Amino acid sequence: MSVSLAEHRLGGLRWIVLNGPDREAFGALGEHVRGELAALAEAWPALPRLRHHVSGSPGRELLAAVRRATAESFPAEWAELAAFAAGARVQFDDLVLLNLRAASRRPIPARPGSWTSSPARRRAASAPTPDRTAAG
Repeated sequence: MSVSLAEHRLGGLRWIVLNGPDREAFGALGEHVRGELAALAEAWPALPRLRHHVSGSPGRELLAAVRRATAESFPAEWAELAAFAAGARVQFDDLVLLNLRAASRRPIPARPGSWTSSPARRRAASAPTPDRTAAG
């Protein structure tokens, strides 16, 4: 089966429709966004700090533990991420760091003194307010 990729706009939202075998599809997606992802990897100010964080203790050990645990439980997702990185021609380890930073419940510093993680922002954004109750 071949891969098909079509990009659309839904208002201001970029919408990419991707069909095909998982690894090939993620490789094609990586190739499609190669320029954007390479620019992000080079320009994102937190990436050098993330690299530094995992170059020594305790970051190196924590990253290794997460990789072992998730690779055992989610080998297909790791293969997809590897295919995406290869298609985009970005370093696989950088893509792993960027993904883990975004999904981390134990935040990695984005900048010195900053410990806000994406889940923390989501929790804060979903906290009940006078016009928005916990029930919805």
